[in-house]
Amino acid sequence: MKRIVQFLLTAAMVMLAATASAQPVPPRATAYATAPDIPYESVPNFLKLPPNIYLGEGIGVARNSKGHIFIFTRSGDTRLFEFDQNGTFVREIGQGLYGFEMAHGVRVDSQDNIWTVDEGTNMVVKFNPEGRVLMTMGRRPEAVEGLEPTATPVPFNASASACTQKKDGKMARSTGVSRGNAARSGTTNSVAFATVWFIFQFAAMIGRRSLMVSDPPRS
Repeated sequence: MKRIVQFLLTAAMVMLAATASAQPVPPRATAYATAPDIPYESVPNFLKLPPNIYLGEGIGVARNSKGHIFIFTRSGDTRLFEFDQNGTFVREIGQGLYGFEMAHGVRVDSQDNIWTVDEGTNMVVKFNPEGRVLMTMGRRPEAVEGLEPTATPVPFNASASACTQKKDGKMARSTGVSRGNAARSGTTNSVAFATVWFIFQFAAMIGRRSLMVSDPPRS
């Protein structure tokens, strides 16, 4: 009986392999022939960290107009590091910040403001180039289980990414990772911009998203 079972399993595997090999191979996409090669140079140990500081999962990387590099890392604690154009450690931004729990992305806009997106706190934080908080969006879940705020506007849910318009500073933000509440609000002149960004993010990650567009803060 054991030999019969082994024979049947072997025969089934052979049939599956033959079926897979018989399927036609789709033609290679045109982009392979038309897209240019992107040159790059690998530099080992480029980032130079101070003693007793280590990079965890580098979930977000961005660069400002000076060539400085921002690394948003989540390993143990979520931390935001800045390095100069030579990879030398400059500083840590927002150490212990309430809006940091599970990093998901970092962006730098045309004015060198730094935007962090945190999936764990459902928050987007905007820093000025000096590293001071200018604006927060979203609300961190309450520490006490079952406690809900008295006013509950459309909540952010697992913030995933953000980008800004160079012309007027408006910001588009996508949320989700398959637990979203599909919603969108904002000004009409940014709807097309937000829609394009939403499509890009949806294609990059499987999951339901919600999108919100915000005007820049007024002084």
